[in-house]
Amino acid sequence: MKLLITGANGRVGSALCAYFLQRGDKVIPVTRADVDLTNLPALRAFLLEKNFDCLINPAAMSAPDQCEQEPELAQRINADAPAVMAEIAQLRGVRIIHFSTDYVFAGDRAGKRRENDCAEPSTVYGRSKLAGEQKVLENAPGLASVLRVSWVYGGERPGFVDQVMAQLLAGQSVRAVSDKWSIPTALDDLCEWLACLSKSSPGGIWHGCHAGEPVSWYALAIAVQETLQAGGWLAQGANVDAQSITEMSQWSARRPIHTAMDSAKLSSHLPRPIVDWRDALRRVIEQKMGGVPAIILDASCMTPVVD
Repeated sequence: MKLLITGANGRVGSALCAYFLQRGDKVIPVTRADVDLTNLPALRAFLLEKNFDCLINPAAMSAPDQCEQEPELAQRINADAPAVMAEIAQLRGVRIIHFSTDYVFAGDRAGKRRENDCAEPSTVYGRSKLAGEQKVLENAPGLASVLRVSWVYGGERPGFVDQVMAQLLAGQSVRAVSDKWSIPTALDDLCEWLACLSKSSPGGIWHGCHAGEPVSWYALAIAVQETLQAGGWLAQGANVDAQSITEMSQWSARRPIHTAMDSAKLSSHLPRPIVDWRDALRRVIEQKMGGVPAIILDASCMTPVVD
């Protein structure tokens, strides 16, 4: 299979490229250096020159604050560019899998959202991603799948879980938001789900996250701490302290509070059911600690990752 994967330098894109290459598939990695997603004619010409069996698009303008400050740019990258990709996929008769986000939900009520629940984004980021979903599905009916993901961690690039591990192992206390809820997604599992969707997806919207109940960043950090202690890698010492989302004064854009998603639909389509987020987290931490990657032991290079 030959896959064209955008955002190949990003967390998800780079992991997908490595995963499919290891499987023996052919991969066309696409970065900003290859084509500027804001230049729609150039993007169309670029895609028309390539031959592929499936287009996977994790590329996005995903920083909520930047989207709030540059809404037109967010619309171009998150909606208009994916529309062109879907147009080319439809022309070629190939599948397209477009990544979206839990931020398409308003976040004003607790519980887990399903694919057919009303999406009412409350941020520029969420609105631009919802517009992208709609354009992709309209331009490639039957061939397009939208995969909404949340709190992706793992892989080579440090994220929230890596940050928490680094600080705890360095004996540093951790502060994490306790009044915002979603469900984390392990990147290695996400790659497997993509492999299935790339071959057998009937199209439509899918929620790509783990099973289990919604969790806050604070509770997720506690789960990381408990896993490290249970494995004997961390002694009692460093604290995990809760903070309110209202204390995040560095954020210029609001964040939706309740965006947890129900992944039962995707789970029923996979050869193996999606596991609880706690089981996935435990596996990822055990894998990381088995090899003791240097990135986990060096907290000085970490920057907060909270979206």
